[in-house]
Amino acid sequence: MVLRALLSALVFILSQHTHALERLELATEPFPPYFSNTLYQHGWMAHLVSEAFRSQNIVVRIHFTQWSRALRGTKKGKYSAVLGAYKTTARQQDFVFSAALAKAHSGFFRHAKSNRDFTGDLALVAHDPIAVGRDYGEEQLLINYGGIDYVELPNLSKALQLLERRRISWVLGPQEVGEHIIRELALSEHLMFDSPALSENTLHLAFARQHPLSHYHLKAFRSGMQSLLKQGRVADILAQHPLPPPQQQAVLSLLKQHYLDTGAPE
Repeated sequence: MVLRALLSALVFILSQHTHALERLELATEPFPPYFSNTLYQHGWMAHLVSEAFRSQNIVVRIHFTQWSRALRGTKKGKYSAVLGAYKTTARQQDFVFSAALAKAHSGFFRHAKSNRDFTGDLALVAHDPIAVGRDYGEEQLLINYGGIDYVELPNLSKALQLLERRRISWVLGPQEVGEHIIRELALSEHLMFDSPALSENTLHLAFARQHPLSHYHLKAFRSGMQSLLKQGRVADILAQHPLPPPQQQAVLSLLKQHYLDTGAPE
């Protein structure tokens, strides 16, 4: 009887431990149309990530906060991973990254009444007030150029609202996200993205290097994405979101390239 009780207790403890490993806490900032707490299933990327982990018996919870807090919290172990991070050289010191999940194009937004056009030469904006989202990664473009001052704001939405009031001249950020926010805030008559884009970035899951389960979760996620792709579920998930068919196909092609092509870069 005593042995049976001990075995039962051991099974209970192991089951509780297993259950704890199957819950994953992700952190990010609302980044529509990719992911946001106001979108269906938190957006198409969050939906895909959640379903990929679910296929591996891992339940995902997404915490929406400021981007800089998401990075700090994940680095310190409060969260397991950051959703939608750019893969930069500096970040690779603290994080390990999944393969690419999406692309974003970084460039300048300006006021529609501005008589300044950005042609791709950073020297044209070097002496103007510029705002970027705090720790987004785009600021590295200005740092690399040298001699350009900028102000970091808590998020892209606040930066665009200051631009609308003409408190600043330019906002550097992701085109896809900025244009979505401009439509949400009904600022389309006032703000615009000024082509050309300065860079193309890929979005990833970023796991804290110091987290003991990072590589386990990274491997599980890759297996989950491969499973969704092979079963044809990625296309079904994307079709549930307001993505134009060409964009759905572009996402599907990118994921197949990075998760099914064994020769593709991470």
